[in-house]
Amino acid sequence: MRRATDGVAGLGLFTPAWLPKLETASAVAAHLVPILSAAWLALQIGRFLWTWWRGRHAEE
Repeated sequence: MRRATDGVAGLGLFTPAWLPKLETASAVAAHLVPILSAAWLALQIGRFLWTWWRGRHAEE
């Protein structure tokens, strides 16, 4: 247990060094996730409509 707590305490000393990188990664993810989600939803809707349209026109 002491090794684990010593390791965590040691990593805590370097928190100021990597914290800005985490904040940057979080900001990038906050911008990208809604865009990628909207693109994925549009793809799924488009795929559904394509198969529906093909199925409807195959019957004729």
